Amino acid sequence: MANSHVMLEARDLKAIDKTIYQAPQQSLLARSLIKPYTDIPQGATSYRYYVSRSFGKAKLADERSNDIPMVDTDLTPVDSSIFRIEVGATWTDEELKQAHLAGLTPNVTKIATAARAIAEKENSICFVGDQTKGINGLFNSPDSTVTTNTDGPFSAITDSAAIVEVLRKARKTLTLVNGFSNIKPVLGLAPDAYEELNRRYSDYDSRSIMAVVQANGWFSSIVSIPELKGVGTDGKDSLIIFDNQPDTVQIAIADPMSRSQEEIVNFWTHRIALYERLGGIILRRPYLVNRVDNV
Repeated sequence: MANSHVMLEARDLKAIDKTIYQAPQQSLLARSLIKPYTDIPQGATSYRYYVSRSFGKAKLADERSNDIPMVDTDLTPVDSSIFRIEVGATWTDEELKQAHLAGLTPNVTKIATAARAIAEKENSICFVGDQTKGINGLFNSPDSTVTTNTDGPFSAITDSAAIVEVLRKARKTLTLVNGFSNIKPVLGLAPDAYEELNRRYSDYDSRSIMAVVQANGWFSSIVSIPELKGVGTDGKDSLIIFDNQPDTVQIAIADPMSRSQEEIVNFWTHRIALYERLGGIILRRPYLVNRVDNV
């Protein structure tokens, strides 16, 4: 008896690959803010980076001086594991036959959904880590600064100038670090706090609070980050101010999102798995990250 199985055709796989590389781009918020680090040997199960906790200072000297201050950055080695995130999509024989009969590719929405799931997991790992695996994210690194907004959440602050002052003081934590007075960090806010910045500044100024903050030129970008909701102490919403230059922070990507070969399971089901290998956040300068709770 002839084998009645159908297989994914070349055009099907082409459509799947196109979906893999296009669908999650809007979802990769972490990677849009933080550049990836990909110099990790293929097959590596861990990698090492160094965390800086101090820096050297120069001094005035004459031409014959031999008393040159040496830079000591107090580098601490950190070993981190590479781990794998994966999810799959399936089609039945019947679905493939119907698509091919109509001259169509199979429903690639399943792959788009899987790719989005990978992207969302990457965001989550980069921002808040995974405590079940002992992984810290950018928002809960034990070495970064954490402060509390004692004025209460932005929704409870009626004076717009007070909200702007909260942001100025939070940014000051970074600008007072020697050598970073002109830094323009990223400002990320929990969705509710972000929306409060769209409020009218005052009865006498029709601009939004957001527009006023942007006019000050303090931040390179201002974004809403869903993972900041409830991430603070006692489940409070937070904001984060951080330097996103590669010397400060990167995302360790060992293998970018890829797909497996087609696999037949349960006799009549065709499965494609998507996977990515990453190591989470590489935070080399934790003193350039400030999380503020209760916003």
